[in-house]
Amino acid sequence: MPILTRSSFAVALLAVSLTACGGGGGSSTPAAPPAATELSLSATGTSATAGGSGVTLTAGLNGAGTVSWTLAAGNPGTLSASSGGSVVYTPPALGSLSAATTVTVTITASSGSLSKTITLQVAPGDVPGLTLLAGTISPGVGAVVDGSGAGARFGNISSLAADSTGTVYVTERFCKCIRTIGTDGKVSKLASSSGGYADGDLSKLGVGTITQLTPMADGSLYFSDYTTVSLSSIVYSYTSHFRKIARDGSLSLLSTVTETAVPLGLTVANDGTLYAYNSRAIYLVGGDNNLTLLAGNPADSGTGTSVDGAGAAAHFTGILKLLASSDGNLYALDLGGALRQIGKTGVVTTLVPHSTTDYVPTLSIDAQGRPLLLFGNDLPSSYEVRRYSNGLVAPLYRVGTAGSVYRHPASLLTALADGSVVTSDVTSVTRIGADGQATLLAGVRSDYLDIAVDGQGADARLIFARLLAADRDGNIYSVSNLSEYTSVTTVRKITPAGDVSTVLDDKLGVIVTGIVVTPANAVMVSVRNLDGSYGGAIYQLAGGAVTLIAGTADGDNSPHQVDGQGSSARFGLPTLAGVDAAGNLYLDDFAVASGSTRTVRKITPAGVVSTINSLPAGLGVAADGNTYELVSGMAVYRVTPDGVRTRIAGDEHGPAAILPGALPAQLINANSIVMLDARHFAIAAGNGIYKLVLP
Repeated sequence: MPILTRSSFAVALLAVSLTACGGGGGSSTPAAPPAATELSLSATGTSATAGGSGVTLTAGLNGAGTVSWTLAAGNPGTLSASSGGSVVYTPPALGSLSAATTVTVTITASSGSLSKTITLQVAPGDVPGLTLLAGTISPGVGAVVDGSGAGARFGNISSLAADSTGTVYVTERFCKCIRTIGTDGKVSKLASSSGGYADGDLSKLGVGTITQLTPMADGSLYFSDYTTVSLSSIVYSYTSHFRKIARDGSLSLLSTVTETAVPLGLTVANDGTLYAYNSRAIYLVGGDNNLTLLAGNPADSGTGTSVDGAGAAAHFTGILKLLASSDGNLYALDLGGALRQIGKTGVVTTLVPHSTTDYVPTLSIDAQGRPLLLFGNDLPSSYEVRRYSNGLVAPLYRVGTAGSVYRHPASLLTALADGSVVTSDVTSVTRIGADGQATLLAGVRSDYLDIAVDGQGADARLIFARLLAADRDGNIYSVSNLSEYTSVTTVRKITPAGDVSTVLDDKLGVIVTGIVVTPANAVMVSVRNLDGSYGGAIYQLAGGAVTLIAGTADGDNSPHQVDGQGSSARFGLPTLAGVDAAGNLYLDDFAVASGSTRTVRKITPAGVVSTINSLPAGLGVAADGNTYELVSGMAVYRVTPDGVRTRIAGDEHGPAAILPGALPAQLINANSIVMLDARHFAIAAGNGIYKLVLP
């Protein structure tokens, strides 16, 4: 038997191994893995936002196979690939979806006979622009902006009339022009392709302040205007002009009258007869510019006495409005709410006596020749239109609810041919339909009540909103009614959804001068004494509680500035200037020491107050490293660290109005801005808080 050495044993073992593996030139193919029988599908999220980041979807197979991806037909957005183990769904561009609709997107993954779907909810996202978050849109002062509905602005409407087609005509104290409002709410200057009135700007034609409009059945428009000349420091000469704009747009002067009492108004009868009037008398206007007394006594001085009679024997308390009716009579609204009828021969008859309780600012005539009176309510919440017929005055329409905290006081009224009426509160025009429902036709309603009301969005009432701060949850804090002349100072909280609640309601009896939110999400306010004396404090507002951090607002402090901790510290007139990342507060503080001097104070989170040389660099810089400035209360600028300025909203040279909508939009009386994130800002302007969304 042969003996195997160690080396010969290894060679033999290798030979056996090769034989077992098919060595010696043989070969074989590994078996293919079995096809997948299960497909799994997952995603990094269930929702997306237009213009936002994508969602990654991943498919898994328990065997062999290739995954294909499909986005349902008509669904917005895109997939990064049509096959593979994972894809990214990218939502559509911002502004591509309806602002009020969330879209369901369906994505399918398939492999052979296997298939699974997943759905994502795609929100439209915030479209760039300026929108009201809470409060009311301030109409502005003297703003004249054409547009549709709430996009139009009026500069104090002084006269209102309507023709048989339902077109409404208005004149304004801040615009020497006549503007029309279509039945669809579109506002534009009255214009024509011929004549001398093509651009609608009557000031270019020497027209003065317009006082009354009368549309005629033939499509022409009569109006009166006046100019003044000062004869002395207390006496003025009024030159009244009576004019006609024909259907073709040509303008003609009918008559000119000068007197030293008050400017004359104009009304026109259906037959074209012109009547002029002032507070004391009514005249027939002749073709030679002569005035013939019809009724009233020009010799009455001041507020006269109401006396019925013919011609000069009649006396008026003070004519507010005169209109001609289709029955051939004139109707006058006399001071105190009396309705007087003036016949063609000048006989004056009182139909509705003076009232000591009702406020009646204006008069109109309906299509049937019946007088309509606008009655204000003793509660600042509603008004009523009443109709005179057959010796009785009966309610026709009522607007508003007794006890409401809002007031949109109508001061002008005109009737439409279909029986509805139009009213104006000098900054808006409202149509009251035959069903009694009031609908804003054009402009922005004014709101004169200084009452703060919590609520949702436009149902909330903010008074002179300013001094904004925001916490890390997106809640906005606003100081309202900040003034040296009021004892009411409120701090309101506005959620991202626009819910307004009161955080501080004049509990301290002080004036809030500044507000910040610390990195710990604590709301801090600086205050000073209501009476203007030196002294101030810093408080924290949380959960309805007010906690003193430093200083005291009790009486005039002397000395005015003392470093220390908590209530032992003293301030002059402190105003919060900002907070740093460590939660230290910084204030601008003023005190008297050989004149008014400004010092900078620092307050640690523990309430330790010290005086420092200057505010730290970077204080007030937004999270993106830029600063944001309001210019003239009408424009927002971004300022980069190297000083580059870019206007991002509004226009300091634009109209004096707040015009929400697509950027640049327009602002007025904007006084505070706070950054919520890189695209979102809150702006306090007038009586509202606005959300500014950048592209």
